[in-house]
Amino acid sequence: MVVLMWYLRMLIQTFYSVGLFRAWSWVDLDVSTVVYPRPIPAGPVGTTPSTNDDGDVLVSDGIQDFYGLREYQNADSPKHIAWKSYARTDELLTKQYAAYADRRVWLTWDSLPGLDREARLSHLCYWCVQLSKTNDEYGLRIPGVEIEPGRGQAHRDKVLKELSLFEVGAVTGFQIPGNSLAWLLAAQVAVIAPHAAGLRLPVGVILLCVCCGLWRIMVYQGRCSYLGRWAKVFIVFGGIVGVGFGYRTFMGLDPWVGLLVTAFALKLLEMHNKRDAYVVILLGYFVALTEFLYEQSIPYTYYMLLVVTMITAALIGLNQTRSHLKPVVTFKLASVLLLQSIPLMIVLFLLFPRLAPLWTVPLNSSIARTGVTDVLSMGNIAQLTQDDSLAFRATFEGGVPSTEKLYWRVLVLSAFDDNTWERPDRAYYRREKKGDPYFLTPNEAEPSWAKGIERQGEKTRYSIIMEPTNQRWMFTLTMPEPINDEGVGMLRDYYFVSFQEVSKKFRYEVTSDLKYRMDSELDLYWRSYNTLLPQDKNPRARELAAGLRAQSESDAAYVAAVLRMLSEQEFIYTLKPPALGENTIDDFLLETRAGFCEHFASSFAFLMRAAGVPARVVVGYQGGEYNPIGDYVAVRQFDAHAWTEVWLEGIGWMRVDPTAIVAPDRIDGGLELAVAGENTFLSDVILWWLKYGKTLWLTEIRLQLSAIAHYWDSWVVGYTPDMQVSILSRYLGDVDRKKIGMIMLSTFFSLLAVIGFLVLRKKATTPLSAVDKEYLKFCQMLSKLGLARNLGEGPIDYA
Repeated sequence: MVVLMWYLRMLIQTFYSVGLFRAWSWVDLDVSTVVYPRPIPAGPVGTTPSTNDDGDVLVSDGIQDFYGLREYQNADSPKHIAWKSYARTDELLTKQYAAYADRRVWLTWDSLPGLDREARLSHLCYWCVQLSKTNDEYGLRIPGVEIEPGRGQAHRDKVLKELSLFEVGAVTGFQIPGNSLAWLLAAQVAVIAPHAAGLRLPVGVILLCVCCGLWRIMVYQGRCSYLGRWAKVFIVFGGIVGVGFGYRTFMGLDPWVGLLVTAFALKLLEMHNKRDAYVVILLGYFVALTEFLYEQSIPYTYYMLLVVTMITAALIGLNQTRSHLKPVVTFKLASVLLLQSIPLMIVLFLLFPRLAPLWTVPLNSSIARTGVTDVLSMGNIAQLTQDDSLAFRATFEGGVPSTEKLYWRVLVLSAFDDNTWERPDRAYYRREKKGDPYFLTPNEAEPSWAKGIERQGEKTRYSIIMEPTNQRWMFTLTMPEPINDEGVGMLRDYYFVSFQEVSKKFRYEVTSDLKYRMDSELDLYWRSYNTLLPQDKNPRARELAAGLRAQSESDAAYVAAVLRMLSEQEFIYTLKPPALGENTIDDFLLETRAGFCEHFASSFAFLMRAAGVPARVVVGYQGGEYNPIGDYVAVRQFDAHAWTEVWLEGIGWMRVDPTAIVAPDRIDGGLELAVAGENTFLSDVILWWLKYGKTLWLTEIRLQLSAIAHYWDSWVVGYTPDMQVSILSRYLGDVDRKKIGMIMLSTFFSLLAVIGFLVLRKKATTPLSAVDKEYLKFCQMLSKLGLARNLGEGPIDYA
């Protein structure tokens, strides 16, 4: 039996002292042992003809080199008779042919026909031992291996080792090295952790991964054996069913990732050979890649680089040598390999003809995202004030508009039902005019309602990088111009939506007119629709509206009267308003008089409609934090805001923000300043930068990190094919994909040539022994004392 033992595993156990209990442990010794085949005597080794005139003479009829003549024998072939000699001497002679026999002996696989593999190995091993004893020169030829003839102890050990390792995998099976298994399991934990922490994996999948990892460890330690075929079929079937039950579906991004993670874990139970180990490692790379479907920030990128380094360390450990048995050494080598690939990676990233990145593929995900919704009720936006996550960043061309002009329009809610504002159904828009396009896009005919937009100047151009929301609406300042993008369009209420859910960072450019007029003429249908109110609700608010309207000469005067009431009476802006009863508008206006922006916007729109003035609620964001380092405005979820739009004859829809009357600090200074007296700003967040905004050095660090993240999103995550062509055209003139490919290939191979030159130029150095190092230190010390050693002077002469 040919055996290769990479690790010597020993079971140590004891029943000491009374024999009732057994204490045991497996011990892995860091040794490797090669067991040679058993020598079995065989016949003499055959000789091989040689073309060199060296060695013993080998006479044979099958050789074509003439050697001499001999007397004719009756059995000789007539064609070998020397007839010319017979004509001269009348004596029959026979031609002889011969060659020199090679003194070097070849031990060949084919010289032992009819024997099985083990018998051939044993006979070859016997010949090797015998020829070594006689100090003959011999070589080895077996399938896949050829060793040139030689002699000596080292040559003998080399031949015996090759005989021992011949097709060793067919005999002993495969045992993954412990170093590789350790890194592979560590990488599995690291690559699955973000999915588990993000609640993207069902509990059953996480438990399955843990069980598979523990089982693989016990298989390596020899405590358990590989699972049988039917056991594996049952576990695979259970894993697939568990993914289906966990996600309630097999369609979508999350179930697909869950299935990939499940396959990655289950493959650990089937690593019978090196090929299986390669498959597990490749699956690890793919699972690591799926993390970028959810997050592309700098911290996650660094984390995934660490994970990829760990997987690469497992790959190196799988092909380890004696110098890579230590995990730290393997990890260091993997890190060096990845660092060396950075120049080529940068060239490929910048110049390789761009395809859409993986994270730009529109895939549905069940992960909930925060942000404004298309349903507004008392308390909705107040919940967002405790959310510090980023909503979007806006970069302006030219100066940033003043804060009171930064009303980021997201949704228009004109359907009111009791206590809730919602978007109207699409059918209501269809009733305006048959055949009118639902969206305003650059490539389609302009709908009739778009003629109601009057742009009066103060244009501002800006770009938006919005975070994933898993919704369709987008963020713009009023009044936006149509965006030159086939994937977006403007709705009847003058806000933009994407035709696909925004499940990734989305960058777009917009031009808005901050001075505008919209729908200066409104037909009867829309006037009546925007004055609808539910019957038999909030009667006291209706009476209040009727009284104020009776005292006002016009709709504009009525609007001013309601705003004056909000200003003169003791209304309070707070993030923790008291609870309201069934008639929420009545309770807020006449009882509690404390609320957030949605309370004021909803109540103001109700009072307008109660007096017959068309009104609607707009939700979005207001303000934002200007970052002077990155020159952009960062808008976070706690900047969410609600305001109203009222329609006045000859003016059209006009923005009216009742919150600005009650709490002007909210518009001028932001939410933190508006609620500074009650200490409710991010009260649910224990640690966050903005809570320590008065500390200048912390603020500086926060702005620096935020600017770096903005540059990352702009130039790395948002490096689209259009951006690539634009940047390269700026420096290289007009370029197309063919020219980009040629530049990429030339740069790529130039870098390879430089790297090859540096590698070849580097001279191999022999490490000094500890004695030599101490001797050189001693010479340096004597040199400082004036006793310098001459160049090439040996220790004896130096002494």
